[in-house]
Amino acid sequence: MFEWMIQWLLSALVLLAVARFVPGFYLEGLMPAVIAAAAIGLMNAGLGRLAKFVNSPMPIVAFGFCLLGINAVTIVLASKILPGFDVEGFTPAVWGAVAMTLLGFAIRAWAREA
Repeated sequence: MFEWMIQWLLSALVLLAVARFVPGFYLEGLMPAVIAAAAIGLMNAGLGRLAKFVNSPMPIVAFGFCLLGINAVTIVLASKILPGFDVEGFTPAVWGAVAMTLLGFAIRAWAREA
């Protein structure tokens, strides 16, 4: 439970950092970032799992770029439904997906050590 909350808050911080450095990726503060991190996580748990299952042979061929694309699509969908979170185009969403993926790797590595 504690690790899940830390991951959620770190995801919100990563979204804020992406919004600061990536043109076309906007957040209006910490609370929209926290809500967006939760929405993206829930979408990845639901729609993302289904899309990853349907495209299961593709990640092997495309070296994970397909998974980044699916994550970017969930970021774009979240930005369409959440106030205070806006992504203008697919490229900023891809950079957000890359940052979220790297965060996930770091958290899993940290959790294994703890």
